[in-house]
Amino acid sequence: MFSKHSLQPGRIALQSLKLVKKLSNYIIVLAIIIECVVFAFLAPSFMSFDNLVNVALSLAVIGILAVGMTFVILTGGIDLSIGSVVALAGVCAAMTTVKTNSVLLGFVVAIAVGLVFGIFNGTFVAYFKVPSFVVTLAVLTVARGLAFILAEGRSIGNLPENFAWLGKTAVFC
Repeated sequence: MFSKHSLQPGRIALQSLKLVKKLSNYIIVLAIIIECVVFAFLAPSFMSFDNLVNVALSLAVIGILAVGMTFVILTGGIDLSIGSVVALAGVCAAMTTVKTNSVLLGFVVAIAVGLVFGIFNGTFVAYFKVPSFVVTLAVLTVARGLAFILAEGRSIGNLPENFAWLGKTAVFC
């Protein structure tokens, strides 16, 4: 039979495994803290208020997209097309704004482009039972190609000053 002492190493290993599992939930937080300490050491201005605001503003769009992607992933799907659809929506918004000089209409067009591609993706996944990987990979290619063709492979310039208002306006600073 087993003695109480012969089971002790197994119990310690199990407790260690549980501790590692708990700590793994916080590994990304630890990595960010280490990264901030390293960058603060290498560039003292890294931790300045202005730089932290700049970093937060740069991450805002990605954060908003990540929230939407979280819901997709939680339902067992994947959306590969999101970046290309955002690019196409941006190209359409810029082109509409340049042609009509209406920023509001440009934003409405951008929302409409995202909505149309979202409905297309959702319809094929939900009703036609096509795997989300396949549908969104195809939409990624189409949206990226359309953005490239519409913009003729160039940046769109001559935008009115108020077009950048939404991206440059700081609400809490």
